[in-house]
Order: sequence, then structure tokens, then C-alpha cells
Amino acid sequence: MLTEQNKALVLQFYKAFDDHKMEQALELLAPNFVAHLGVANCKHKRFKPQTRRF
Repeated sequence: MLTEQNKALVLQFYKAFDDHKMEQALELLAPNFVAHLGVANCKHKRFKPQTRRF
């Protein structure tokens, strides 16, 4: 993926996240995505419940 494509994808994710469109944001994540949330790491399927706080 080119740098500009990657940048556009990240911006789409942040916009969906900021607009509280979690399903749309999660669709942009790779299947092997891991969120590093402070002391705990969340894999893709466990990330969704974590986003409900936002």
C-alpha cells in the first residue's frame, strides 16, 4: 500500500470513529489488527466492545 493510500485509510478510520460509526470504522481494520491499549492488547474481534466506551 502506498503512503498516500495508507494515510487516506487512517483518516477514514478516524472520521468514522469520531462520528461514532463503529461498524464503519471496524470494517477498515485488517483481520489481524491488534490494538495496544495501555496494559492490555486487544485483537480485532475484542476491539469492538472496547470502543463502546467512546
